[in-house]
Amino acid sequence: MRYREEQEASHRGVLIADALLTILSGSFILIYKTDIHPAICITICAVLTAVLIGVFSTYIGYWIVAVVFGLIWAAIAGTAAYLISSEDMIWGVVIAVYAFLFALFLHGVFGKLKAHIRSGLKL
Repeated sequence: MRYREEQEASHRGVLIADALLTILSGSFILIYKTDIHPAICITICAVLTAVLIGVFSTYIGYWIVAVVFGLIWAAIAGTAAYLISSEDMIWGVVIAVYAFLFALFLHGVFGKLKAHIRSGLKL
């Protein structure tokens, strides 16, 4: 596999994780917070995931999805660290920051920024 193909394959894995997060959490929230039938809730989240994938394939959408899902993963990890550490806010914040940076790394944001800097293009 060439480098670009490997990079695209790694983005697919991250996109699948983001899609699963959208479907599972969105369905859970819709099912338990609304009176909508569960099958319709799952369908709504599946359509939302299809839109997410379409947005991810655009230039601006890529950046939006990477940052938004980075923040979501950071919130999840930070909350888990906060609860595990007997509600120590410092642990929650530190782990949230690391999770955000790691999520951006997995989305390939740093690689794209590096390419922009090398090519002299503006963001």
